[in-house]
Amino acid sequence: MSVIIIMGTFATFTVFLYSKDVLFENEKKSLMTIVSEQAQQISILLKESIYLSQLIAEQDFLLDYLNDPKKTVQDIEVVKRLESYNLDDNYSAIYLMNKEGNTLVSTDETFVSNNYSFRDYFIEAQRGNHYTDISIGATSKELGYYFSAPVINKNKEIIGVLVLKMKPNVINGLIIKPYLESNKERFGLLAVIDGYSIIFHSNDPTKLFKSIADLSLETLKEINDNKRFSDFDIGSLNYNIKLEEIRSIEDSRSIEATSKELNNDLLLNIVKVENTSFYVVMIHNKNELISSALKISYTLAFFVFLSVIIAIISINILVTRFTKPLSELNEVVRKAITEEDLGQRALITSKDEIGVLSENFNELIEKLQKTLINVEEKVQKRTKQLEKTNRAMSGRELKMIELKKEIIDLKNKLKSK
Repeated sequence: MSVIIIMGTFATFTVFLYSKDVLFENEKKSLMTIVSEQAQQISILLKESIYLSQLIAEQDFLLDYLNDPKKTVQDIEVVKRLESYNLDDNYSAIYLMNKEGNTLVSTDETFVSNNYSFRDYFIEAQRGNHYTDISIGATSKELGYYFSAPVINKNKEIIGVLVLKMKPNVINGLIIKPYLESNKERFGLLAVIDGYSIIFHSNDPTKLFKSIADLSLETLKEINDNKRFSDFDIGSLNYNIKLEEIRSIEDSRSIEATSKELNNDLLLNIVKVENTSFYVVMIHNKNELISSALKISYTLAFFVFLSVIIAIISINILVTRFTKPLSELNEVVRKAITEEDLGQRALITSKDEIGVLSENFNELIEKLQKTLINVEEKVQKRTKQLEKTNRAMSGRELKMIELKKEIIDLKNKLKSK
């Protein structure tokens, strides 16, 4: 029985540890799936804007305008053509820059005549790349997604850059916010970060414009120099994560970190948004995830332990049912042998092997009892015969003694004569 208890306890402990690990891994995979879905939807929206920027940049009216030596800044016809591409009002500005970075035409007049050659999206477009970026506008002071495409003439020369500035609520309002509202219980911190790991969308406003990675002074200077986030002071969440670790993510990755401020272990599920330098991040308190897994593990362990207890009780009942008849039979045998009480009978009526053994024992006792009775009867009969013989022998001896006495008396009489 002790072996069963020990093995049952070991099985319970093993189930607890295994289920805890499995449930935690399943929770990680489930959360990663959610992050991947978010990243995929964001990617789809961004791809539409990337395609639109390429489409506009290839239009002849832009080439004609840029090649026109008599062109005027903020040409009304060009502005109208650009506005026609903003059907859903998703863009706060669509503007065209020359190869020096000066804005010639824009659907937002405040952009006109401003130079944005310091921006990464202009630099990359000048290199012939289609680029997507996020920053706070140097002019508007508003956050926006920037999609740039080079304007290339027939000689394959880059003569300008076309830029779309998408409103942030397009992604935040259409994807992130509804998703958060429908999955409140499952989320810790959900955020979208740029290539510097700086949060620009989050369900926690206090985390905006803070970096997940620990940024070096050189990196902070680079961010300030290109005026990505205007005059915002970029803070750090102090997760003790290197920027290179995040930038090395090509698809998805789970990272375990520690919050220095909260002194908590964290789990970060990070998925890169395809063809961009953006990432969707979901951050959870690792202990809370483990706690959730522990609750289920405790329940499983409890039922395993309960099953062990039920098994022990069942086995004990079965063993008792099996050994009790043996104990009764042993007691009957003991009395029959040591106390010579052949009147004892095993009162076991079961049809199993013990019942058959009891029946055979009872038959043996009965036969032994009959044998002893027969022996006693024979002994008594033989004793009576011996007593009768003894009495006959005693009478004969008396007669012999009397006869001897008469002979002696006769001899004496003869001598006296």
